[in-house]
Amino acid sequence: MRMFKSNLSKNEFLNGNSEYNKKYLSQLKSEYEKFKEETLPRLTISELKIFSQTGERLLYERKYFKRRAMLRDFALVYWLYGDKEALLKLEKTMFEICRELTWVLPAHLGDDIYNETIDLFACETAQTLAEIISLLGEDLSDETVKRCKHEIEKRVINPFLNRTKPYNWENMNGNWCAVCGGCIGMTALYLIENDALLSKVISDIKCVIDRYISSFADDGACLEGLYYWNYGMMYFTAFIDLYQHRMGHEFLTDKEKIQKIAGFASECCIGDGFTVSFSDGYERDKIYLGLMCKLNDLFGTRIAEYEYTAEFEGDECGRWCKAVRDIAWTKDKKNHIKQTNVFFPDAQWAIIRKNNMKAAVKGGTNAEPHNHNDIGSIIIIKDGEMVLCDLGAGEYTSDYFSDNRYSVFCTRSEGHSVPIINGCEQKAGESFRCNQFACSENRVSAEISGAYGIKELKSCIRTLICEDNKIVIHDEFAFEGGFEVTERFITRCEAVRCENTVKIMSHGVCKAEMSTDNNCNIEISFQPHREHDGRETRITIIDFKCQAKDEYNFLVKIS
Repeated sequence: MRMFKSNLSKNEFLNGNSEYNKKYLSQLKSEYEKFKEETLPRLTISELKIFSQTGERLLYERKYFKRRAMLRDFALVYWLYGDKEALLKLEKTMFEICRELTWVLPAHLGDDIYNETIDLFACETAQTLAEIISLLGEDLSDETVKRCKHEIEKRVINPFLNRTKPYNWENMNGNWCAVCGGCIGMTALYLIENDALLSKVISDIKCVIDRYISSFADDGACLEGLYYWNYGMMYFTAFIDLYQHRMGHEFLTDKEKIQKIAGFASECCIGDGFTVSFSDGYERDKIYLGLMCKLNDLFGTRIAEYEYTAEFEGDECGRWCKAVRDIAWTKDKKNHIKQTNVFFPDAQWAIIRKNNMKAAVKGGTNAEPHNHNDIGSIIIIKDGEMVLCDLGAGEYTSDYFSDNRYSVFCTRSEGHSVPIINGCEQKAGESFRCNQFACSENRVSAEISGAYGIKELKSCIRTLICEDNKIVIHDEFAFEGGFEVTERFITRCEAVRCENTVKIMSHGVCKAEMSTDNNCNIEISFQPHREHDGRETRITIIDFKCQAKDEYNFLVKIS
C-alpha cells in the first residue's frame, strides 16, 4: 500500500523570525532533550482496569498521553532538524505504540478491554502514525512502516469499514464527530489507494462531518466551550485541507456557517488573558495559532492577540496534529481588531466591556453538550482580576459522565453564581431553560425562572449592567407567597465581610467590593474543588441570604 504524500511544510516557520516561532522551537527542543533521556512509560493491564474499578482516569491517561507526547517530539525534531538520534527514538516509540493492548482510553472501553470500539484517541493515534510515515516514510525502516500500516488497518480502518451499525459518535453532536471523522478521513486519504474504497470511507465521513457543523447554532457558538472548539475545529480543518490537497476540489459543506464557527474563538477572549469558561471550558484557555492562521486564510476571521495563543508547552494530550500544524500553518501576520461587545443570540451568551470592567453572562438551557446547570451564570473581571468566576471543567471521572454528574460541585448550579430559591438548585434537562435573553450596549437581561421547575416562581429576571468602574447585578423575583433566596457568588479569591460589604481579596490586596442595600445575611464559606488536571483547590462562596414575599428585588454593586 503506497502513502499519499503530506503537503505540510516546515520552511516558512523555520525561516520566520517572530518571537512566537523562537519560543515554540525552544520549548520543543527543551522537552525533546528531557524526553530522550527517559524511558517510555509502561502501560499495564492493572492500570487500564482502574477506571472500571474506581472511576479514576488520570493515572493511566498521564502515561498514555506522555507516550504520545514523546512520539510527537521525536517526530518533530527529526522532521525539522534531521536529528538521527530522534529518528532512532521515533521508530522505537512507533513500535511500542503499535504493541499497546488498545489505543482506546479506559473511559471509552466499557467492561470489555478487548472490544474493537473506536474512540477519539484511537482515531488520533491512527492519524498521527499515518501522517508521520507520510512525512518521513523514506527515512523510516520498511518494518516500521509496515507494522504501523498493519495496526492502523486492524484497529481503525477495518473496524470502521466492517461495522454493522454506526459507532455512537456517528450520531453525536459536537467534537467527537470532528475528531473521529476527521482522523479517519485523513488516515484514509493517506493510506487508501483504491479510489472506490476511499470514496466509500469519505462518503460515510461526510455524514459525520456535516453532523459536526450542524451541531453548532446559526450564531457559530460552541456550547461545549472554547477548549472543545479548539479540539474539533483543528481536526475538521486539517481534514478538509488534506481532502482538497488529495482530491483536487473543496470538501462541500456549509461555508457561510463555517465562517461564523471559525470566528467563535477570538470572540471568547474576554480580556486580560481570560476566556469564557462556561460548560467544560477554561478561564485562561489558549487558541491554536496555526489553526487561527489557516482559518484566517480560508475565511478572513480574526486572529486573537498573542496572550491567547497556545505555545508548544501546555498540551496535556501531546497531540501531533496540533503541533505539526502550528508549524506548518502559522504565519507572521497581524489581523487583530480591538474587541467590542459580543452577543451570541442562539447560544445566549453575552460579553460586555466597559473600560476596566468586563463581564460575561450565560442563558441557554440545562441540556447542552458538556452541560452544567448554569443558566444566569456570570463572570466578572475588574482591573485584570477575575473577581467572580465560572469554574468550567472539573476533573473527569466516571461520576462526571454518569447519572451522578450533578453531584459534582462545578457542574451543579450551587457551583455557579446563580440564585438558590427556597433551597432549590436549577434542574438538568431540555425543558429547564432561559426564557428570554437580551443584550444592549452595556446591559444583559435574562429571564431564568424556567431553570428551577418551581411552580410558585412566576419570574426571575437577572440583569447585569456594566458601567465605568462598576457592575450592577439586579435580580427581580415574582413568587406566590413567601420564599427565601440565596444570592450565591463564586470566586477563586479570598473574601472578607464588612457589614453589608464584601471585600474580594487577592494576595492581601482588595480587588473589588460587593455592596448591597438589601436587608440580608451575608455568609462566606469554602468548597474544595478538583480541577480538570486533578489538582485540589479551594473555592470561596459568597451567599447573600434574603427573606421575601410575592415580589422581591435584589441589587448588588461590584466596584
